[in-house]
Amino acid sequence: NAITVKSELNILSQGVDNGTDEKPIPTPPTEKISQEIPPGLLKNPFKNTSLLLYYSQSVQLRKKKPFENMHVFFVLHFLKDLIPFVNATFPLGLDIKKSCFFYKDYPYPQRDTLRNWLGEQGAVVRPHSEISKFLAEFAKSYRSPEKILVAEDGGLLTTALHKSFPQLISHVIGTVEQTTRGIRNAQGLGELRFPVLAVATSKLKNDFEPMYIAKAVVTNIQQMLPNFALNGKKVALIGCGTIGKEIANWLKNCKAIVSIFDTNSENQLWARNNGFILVDSASQVVHNKILVIGASGERTITSEVFSELQHGAYVLSASSELYEIDVDELHQQAAKVVPHISDDDKY
Repeated sequence: NAITVKSELNILSQGVDNGTDEKPIPTPPTEKISQEIPPGLLKNPFKNTSLLLYYSQSVQLRKKKPFENMHVFFVLHFLKDLIPFVNATFPLGLDIKKSCFFYKDYPYPQRDTLRNWLGEQGAVVRPHSEISKFLAEFAKSYRSPEKILVAEDGGLLTTALHKSFPQLISHVIGTVEQTTRGIRNAQGLGELRFPVLAVATSKLKNDFEPMYIAKAVVTNIQQMLPNFALNGKKVALIGCGTIGKEIANWLKNCKAIVSIFDTNSENQLWARNNGFILVDSASQVVHNKILVIGASGERTITSEVFSELQHGAYVLSASSELYEIDVDELHQQAAKVVPHISDDDKY
């Protein structure tokens, strides 16, 4: 998620001259990036996901059918690798007609086609903003002894179930949570009333995945800003955890001058020992930087930080949610909002 910040951020103090007290926020032109699912993926969904194929063909798992007689609720990114994931669950007992897939409101390139594909398979598909509405409808009609399983990104369903739907709690066998933010949200609920499997703390996620996330962040910068060279640029990185460290290393390899802010003492020590510039606050670290990357998983890029941004700075979120940046505040301060899509209309 990339946002270009211009010097007109001070517009808030000048008032808005549009005849009303509110500024309309334009809808991103998602039709320009609405892509079809590659036909080859539908014919051979496991071409690039050999582990999913392996587990879907496991004799032991096929015999146990772990998803059988179960309602499964998913909050996952609507990317094309969702197709092999869903296909892998079918031999393991998933009844997709008893499943609901919630999508987030990002303009994913294939969100619309994936939404249609899931609907054709018989799944219920809803935006994540309708989680509470769906659970309320489900709770009214639920009379079955069948259990409920949650697989999600961000702790949204886990939070909603604990806070608003206690009548469903006893039927939930647990949640598989993929993100650190989701784990934090679950911890904030106090005593959990069903298990939460923290995939985000697994060895695979911590040791294997971060380098690829970091590479994706840098690659996406290059794709969205094709004329922007990192070499010699002053970059601020807010958050130096497992993923932040890899981003810092990638930026360093690209010859960027990287300054880091992190509240964790171990992360601070790592940054200092690896030759990065350590700064005491988020507001200070963004000062005089052309590129600002948030990778903390928390709300760090706020109005105080906006006021320190230089003209023409780029602000990016490397977290799984658009939570890092206070986008509402940014919209209020911005003179205008123009959705940005790369030159080839694919990103």
